[in-house]
Amino acid sequence: MITDPETTFLYLSDQFEIKYPVFFDRFIKLLNKIEIDYDFLYGTKDVWVRDYMPIQVSRDRFVQFKYDPGYIYDVGKEDTITDPEPVLKKIGITPEFCYDIVLDGGNVIKSKNSIIVTDFLYKYNPGFSRAELWNILKDKFEMERVIVIPHEPDDYTGHADGMVRFLDDGKILVNNYRGYSKTFMNELERALRVNHLTPIPFPYCPSNRKNKEGDNTAFGCYINFLRIGNKIIIPKFYLTNEKSIIGKIRKIFDGYDVYDLDCREIAEDGGVLNCIGWTVKKLIKDY
Repeated sequence: MITDPETTFLYLSDQFEIKYPVFFDRFIKLLNKIEIDYDFLYGTKDVWVRDYMPIQVSRDRFVQFKYDPGYIYDVGKEDTITDPEPVLKKIGITPEFCYDIVLDGGNVIKSKNSIIVTDFLYKYNPGFSRAELWNILKDKFEMERVIVIPHEPDDYTGHADGMVRFLDDGKILVNNYRGYSKTFMNELERALRVNHLTPIPFPYCPSNRKNKEGDNTAFGCYINFLRIGNKIIIPKFYLTNEKSIIGKIRKIFDGYDVYDLDCREIAEDGGVLNCIGWTVKKLIKDY
C-alpha cells in the first residue's frame, strides 16, 4: 500500500480555481513556495477529488471503487458525481475496477499493513456480509487488517479522514472528542486499541457553524490536513486560541516540514485539505 509519507505528487480538480478562486490562488502560491509538484484532473464535476479517485496500492496498481454515496442524493447534488474513468484516461492510468463495492476515498485511511474505514462501509454495501467486505478489501488492498470504526454522529459523509490519521504504523492521530462526547471517544479508542493501535489525541474544535445550505461546516477539523511525503499542510480557520492549537500540532509533527493555510472558504462547504487533493507516488521519469 502506498502511504501518505510515500506520496510525491498532488492532483487537483479542474473545477478548483472556478469554485474557490481566492483560496485557489493562496493554495497554489504555497505549493510553489514549498516545492510540491502538482497538476490538474480534467473532466471533474466537483473539487473533492479524494472521494472519487482510486486508491494507489503499488507504483502501478490503482483500485477504483464505486463512488455513489447516498448523501449526495440526500442533498440533491447527484449532478456533481464525477465519472473517474475518462478523468484517469487523460493522465494515463488504467485502474482495477471494483464497482461491486461502494466506497469513498475519503473513507480510506492507510498504513503499510492496515486500512481504517468507518461503519458507513456496511451502510452502503448491504448486500455483503461484514466478513465478505473485509475479505474483499484485504484482497484488493493487499492488506493484513481492515479496521472499522464508528462514524462521527454529526458527519453525514461518514468519512474517516475527518476523524483519524496514521502517524506511523502503530500510532494513530484521533480527534480529541472528549469535549464532544466522552462516550463516543471511548468507543472509538476501543476500536483502535483492540487492533493494537495507540491513539494520540489531536486538536479538534467542532463548530456549530452552518453554511448557507444549512449543512455542517468543517471549521475546527484540523486532522483533515494534507500530507505529501515529509510535508504537511495544516488547515487554519482563525478560531479562538488557534495559535496555541497550531503550536500543539507542530509539536506532534516534530521533525516534519509543517505549514498552515487559511482554509475558511472550503471549510464552509464541509471539506478541508485532504478532501481536495489526490496524492500519489510517481517516479521522477513521470514528471
